[in-house]
Amino acid sequence: MKILWLCMMWLMLLRLGGQSINWESPLVTLSKDCRVNEKQLTLSNGCTVKFGSDELRKSKAFCMVISGTGKFRCSGMLDEDVPFELQADGNMMTLNTPGGAVRAPVYNWNLRDWRLVHIQIGKDRKPELYLDGIAALTGPPTAEKPVVGDFQLAASGRINIREMIFDQETTPTEDQGKRFRSMVLKVHLIENPFMVIPEFTPPAGADLLNPESWRDAAMVSDFIIHGNGLKIPQQARVWVGADAGKFYLLYCTQLVAPLIGSKRDRDILSGGDEIEFFFAPVYNEEFAYFQFIGNPWESIYDACRGDSGWNGDWTYRCRVDGENWNAVIILNDFKELNAPTPLPGACWKLNFCRNWRAGQGIFPATEFSNTVRPYANINKFANVIFGGNTLPFVRSNSICMVDRQKSTVSAEFELVNPTSANVELQVKYEYFKSGDYRPDGVVSRKVDIPAKSRKSISLDLPLNGELAGAVGLSVQKTDDNSLIYKQSLKFDERNHAK
Repeated sequence: MKILWLCMMWLMLLRLGGQSINWESPLVTLSKDCRVNEKQLTLSNGCTVKFGSDELRKSKAFCMVISGTGKFRCSGMLDEDVPFELQADGNMMTLNTPGGAVRAPVYNWNLRDWRLVHIQIGKDRKPELYLDGIAALTGPPTAEKPVVGDFQLAASGRINIREMIFDQETTPTEDQGKRFRSMVLKVHLIENPFMVIPEFTPPAGADLLNPESWRDAAMVSDFIIHGNGLKIPQQARVWVGADAGKFYLLYCTQLVAPLIGSKRDRDILSGGDEIEFFFAPVYNEEFAYFQFIGNPWESIYDACRGDSGWNGDWTYRCRVDGENWNAVIILNDFKELNAPTPLPGACWKLNFCRNWRAGQGIFPATEFSNTVRPYANINKFANVIFGGNTLPFVRSNSICMVDRQKSTVSAEFELVNPTSANVELQVKYEYFKSGDYRPDGVVSRKVDIPAKSRKSISLDLPLNGELAGAVGLSVQKTDDNSLIYKQSLKFDERNHAK
């Protein structure tokens, strides 16, 4: 591995008022040619860093891991002769180079949220900006030369920049970004899920509330406790699909106690059992997220960024039987969303939630993506891509089924290929012991899915007597390594269902 530059630093928390930056880190030693003062570090050609971990040497151009709510400004050279300036102010990040500018919102960025920021010059000489491995601009993640020249950083406010890297190797993928941040924080990260939403025609009549009639929609499961990422024993499943004009959701949740709530007027929260749907078009510069809440009595609440004066065009239907509460949400028109109708390839961020109020309040709020807090933390929503009929997708029964007698954890899911061509998918399932960022068990296989067909997959990993930990599932296309599905969560002895 050829390394031209590998520079890393740890900046302690800054506060308004201009306190000095602490440049010390037990992992990093700056050479005497590195120029520092209270608020700025300059990495020049003579500045070297002694750093011993090969696991971080997997990025190109310039990367850093950042948290905070203040401002920072970085400037330097990319590709020998291309100056760049990266600025973050509030919820907007801007990258400027002679080849153009890139703007990317980071929404509710706070001290609990760490972002992996990566910048480079693409093969068309235009700037490319990635947040957590997701491109702010479309195009292939390629670069020609590593970073050289001087680099300067200045920061103020509540900013914490943990690491910076200069390297000659390949552009970091989301998976490499995960390993990088996991090693920095010394803990397995519960990542934002990723899924493909297929083109879907909903069933008619009574079948609209029948899960068996939604077999051509994507499906997710394994809801987790809001705030800690731990799978909850009582569960919900959500089926998801879209067509050229509408967005379709079917929720199916277990009944573990009599439902609490009542019929309410629109936009009056019930305080009882509820389902929620949060969504936001990616890179909406007004930072608008939209929210829908429904209860078993077909009462609804909807809002834009918490403003219930916004009303969408919804269809909402429910059915409650002895074991389940099923609910259908249909977004009938995209015109109220300040975003274009999502065509194949469009990206959104979303989250599915189930608020359990039955049983004298003993059950918590749960969600698909671990938003940490608050529910409306857009940075922690799941990332989705509208696939139309052009991408395979996943229907997940569960990625975390624990068998205590066998001391195993299992994943069961279906891979669906709606396209007219055969596809090959790479599936990886990982188990992490509690408190460890390195996987203790991994199973990986390639799966061929013929055109217009589907395959059921079951994977097992040994727990070796452990009662808790974390699991993660990822599915990628092998021809271009594009992500199809990703989900991870924590579990403990409460999830030992067998």
